[in-house]
Amino acid sequence: MSDRISTTHNIDALLAQARDAEAQGNLEAAVTAYNQALEVDDTHEGALVALSELRRDMGMFSDAERLLRHLQKHRPNTGTRHLAELFAHMGDVVQLSALQNLSSNDDATRETIAALLQNEHATSDARDAEDDTSPPRFQDSDLLLMADLFSGREGVHARQWSAPDGRTGYSPIQQPLNGHIIRQHLMGTATIGAYVIRRDNQVSFMAVDIDVSTTGMTDIANRQKHLENAKQLTLHMAELARRSGLAPLIEWSGYKGYHLWCFFDEPWPAHKARTLLKHIQQSAGALPAEVHIDLFPAQSHVKKGGLGNLIKLPLGLHLKSGLRSRLLHADGTHEAHPMSMLRDVQRTTQEQLDDLHARIKTNPSLSNDNDKGSASKASSTPRSTEDSDDPVHFSRAQLFSGDDYRIEDDAELAWIRSQCTVLHHLIENCESGDLLHQNEITVLTYTLGHLTHGPRIVNTLLARAGITGIPPLRNRLRGHPTSCAKIRHRLGIEPISVGCLCHFDPSLGAYAHPLLHISALRYREMAEQVGYAALDNNADAAQLLRMEEEIARLSKMSNALKLKLVRENLANATSDKPALDSQAPAPRDETPEA
Repeated sequence: MSDRISTTHNIDALLAQARDAEAQGNLEAAVTAYNQALEVDDTHEGALVALSELRRDMGMFSDAERLLRHLQKHRPNTGTRHLAELFAHMGDVVQLSALQNLSSNDDATRETIAALLQNEHATSDARDAEDDTSPPRFQDSDLLLMADLFSGREGVHARQWSAPDGRTGYSPIQQPLNGHIIRQHLMGTATIGAYVIRRDNQVSFMAVDIDVSTTGMTDIANRQKHLENAKQLTLHMAELARRSGLAPLIEWSGYKGYHLWCFFDEPWPAHKARTLLKHIQQSAGALPAEVHIDLFPAQSHVKKGGLGNLIKLPLGLHLKSGLRSRLLHADGTHEAHPMSMLRDVQRTTQEQLDDLHARIKTNPSLSNDNDKGSASKASSTPRSTEDSDDPVHFSRAQLFSGDDYRIEDDAELAWIRSQCTVLHHLIENCESGDLLHQNEITVLTYTLGHLTHGPRIVNTLLARAGITGIPPLRNRLRGHPTSCAKIRHRLGIEPISVGCLCHFDPSLGAYAHPLLHISALRYREMAEQVGYAALDNNADAAQLLRMEEEIARLSKMSNALKLKLVRENLANATSDKPALDSQAPAPRDETPEA
């Protein structure tokens, strides 16, 4: 008994030593301590999982898998669940699917794998075809664009360094940010940062850095929860910024956090930018546990001889994880071609910024800027929309007052309702005054918000549903609408249950989303403008119309047949369910060292 207590004490001490080293950035020492713990007990779950996660975060996925295969050999269900989470992190659906039919799986393991697979399938249509380290495809003009977008302090930029003991930092390089330096950053030969504040104490952009704390990252049991909380906070703050009239760019840093970027068409005073950032931060409410925020610019002005704070540019490699930062859509999915997002970046004008700043300043509680050189933390108590009259946002009734627009007359909305059963159902719920949950609000906003009269449609529908406490949409959304797969995932529905069996021509877009139906509406409008009589006199046009009608008819028949076959298969499966393969592949006998 005493020997076992002594062994447990030794392992616990080594794990504590490893966590401390990891928190200090000394990854080599952390790996050594974890391996020493495994020398004492090579089946210790905590040591195997912790070392595997560290290797995963360093981009060493094969080592991470080898450690978890060893755990799976001794603790089948625990090891399988951790392997499933690793494969989901890697986006490896094939390996994840292979784990699903292991005969050793208990109910909890099956549920875990099923949930991970559902999430992978729901987001696969928007996932980047490149891996997490490949440089993005870019043109020379993109290099100049990035140098302009992220221009900060004149004549200098920051370059990140990494020491053999795992420590990292930045050194100022007395050279202006240019296309050559941006190329190095994108190719991964250097990691570059920008000093945000110019010599005249103005900024060309502002940013929010949302990170999981060091203690949160070393909390093995809750690390994924902390990372997800950071992501959800980022998406929430991006929506707040967007509804305030800004055009945020969302970035995953490549390791433990996210950045929000907002760009200006001309340099703007740093102290005003901080007022906007602090307003967005306070509007977001209390921070989740182990998540912290930094604002850039971090000061209103820089002292003579100083450079101020810096922020790492996006799309480079993270030196600790070895992964490349990624740009995200409003729903949190990765953009496969990030340069296209940068080319479409909207820069807020000085007039828009001044107007927004003036409206925030009318409420002094939102503009109390305490510049100590670091970002203040959010209030521990979320702001109540019932107790404050936020001047930045207008009521839905006021936003389009004096306008005779009616959504009942909107041709795009009527067409979408006739084609998409899911959106039609949500719109019916709004019109009947049914209470919507957050995922339904998100789906409506990030699909219908892209229509020509998107803000009017979204605001009217949410008002009819009695939604309060959410700022109205002020501008038509740009970028990519929420995909059909993501909508089904958010709403928790099966395609056959709602007749969601649409088939889109691949030439219409890279992924399926409800707004692709609008292309058919455009064709109909074109035909009406030309005139059916004229079309009848044009053999090609008439034939094209007949072909379109025949395609629509066959598509409808095909969907009905698919639905019938699926239902028959489900009925057969229920009456005669096949047994699972009882022969589980034997796990490889791997050594746990990494």
